[in-house]
Amino acid sequence: MLPEWWPWRSAAWRIGAVAGLLTVALGFLESYLFPSSAGLLGYSMVGLAVATGTFVVGRFFIQKPLDELRRALDQAADSDFLLRAATHHPNELSGLVSAANRLFARITDLQVQSIESRRELSLKAELANKASIIVEKNAALATRLREQSLLFDLLRTASTTLDLEDILRTICENASAALGYEEVAILLVDPQSQKLVVRAAHGFPPDAKIVGTTLTPGEGISGVVAESRQALVIPDTAKDTRYLHYKGKHLQDGSFLCCPIQTRDRLLGLFNVLRPGANGFADADIRLATSIASCAALAIANAQLHADVSALSMTDELTGLPNRRAFQQRIDEEIERADRGEDAFGVLMIDIDHFKRLNDTHGHAAGDDALRLVARRLRSSLRRLDHLARLGGEEFVAILPRQARISSTQIAEKLRAAVAATQLGVGSVTISIGVATFPDDGRTAETLLETADRALFAAKRAGRNRVSSSPERPHA
Repeated sequence: MLPEWWPWRSAAWRIGAVAGLLTVALGFLESYLFPSSAGLLGYSMVGLAVATGTFVVGRFFIQKPLDELRRALDQAADSDFLLRAATHHPNELSGLVSAANRLFARITDLQVQSIESRRELSLKAELANKASIIVEKNAALATRLREQSLLFDLLRTASTTLDLEDILRTICENASAALGYEEVAILLVDPQSQKLVVRAAHGFPPDAKIVGTTLTPGEGISGVVAESRQALVIPDTAKDTRYLHYKGKHLQDGSFLCCPIQTRDRLLGLFNVLRPGANGFADADIRLATSIASCAALAIANAQLHADVSALSMTDELTGLPNRRAFQQRIDEEIERADRGEDAFGVLMIDIDHFKRLNDTHGHAAGDDALRLVARRLRSSLRRLDHLARLGGEEFVAILPRQARISSTQIAEKLRAAVAATQLGVGSVTISIGVATFPDDGRTAETLLETADRALFAAKRAGRNRVSSSPERPHA
């Protein structure tokens, strides 16, 4: 390959040299054919002049445009399409250079469009990514708002509703609807037996009869959580033999979550959730269920406290029986029920005989013991649906639903005999009883109590330790 500085690399040099040689050759040919012509030196000078002229013309009109085009092509080879080759005179090479320039311009436009397209695609991809993030964030925010709304509703229920059954039902229904729980159950600790009792359930088949199911501490998953007081997740109940399917009442398997419902010092119950399919609970689900259990604990504790306070306001402290206020509420309800069904019911006015003498002789402690003993004997001798209350002092009253005069009098005799057979530390205690019935002796609480009280007075006047079904007819 020829070096860069070698003149022969130039097209102008080559064209000029060829033209000069052709001129000299023609001169030799002419001198040979026509001897009288000019000599060799003359032809050589002419050839040199022709070569020089041809070189200048080739250099200006051919070599320079070609050099411009070559530089532009070299620049384009380096991906720089902004350089343009110069065009000095209109000819074929200038047309070629112009075409190359137009090609470069088009390539430049295409590059600009490509850059803009890539930038636009990048922007679109970025926007799509941000839109996806926004959608994801919005979904998470919607879920969070739904959860917060549920917790707010539960707290509002805790502060506005004091009926325990309403609270439990609301928690189950709202948790299922808002969070998509398939089956929800709430178990509470029974104060007497300390067993876990299903008090509310949602999402179970009607024939499952989950409500009322009892478990002891340590029995099943619920029993384990009751003892540990820590939330427990079972990814697949089909693989865990501790899961008892609520004593076999509902054989559905899936993911099971059990959270304790507790205050700082005691366990109130459990919040149970079942989802069909394995691994149905994420960490967020566990945290939310724990929050629901905390809200439920507040609501349940308030309701139970209200029930305890209400019970105290309706309970006689000494005997544990309902007091006059509770009796008045119950007899009004019984009259309303009997009015609808035209049913009879009995009212027994009961008084401990010679109670003042017992207090004066043996002291008030013995009198209190007599009151407690009589209350226990009366309560144990009555049916579960009967209502026994202490009106005050040594007076008791009983309501006997669906009992007419004869049966009410027979029950009164049974009560009298039971108390008379009981021995107190200071001797025996007897009672007198007056009987009134609805609707024969009245259709209002005041009339019935007045009639029963007059019958009681008749029994005492007849010698005490007696039953009187009316003021006129005492019975031994």
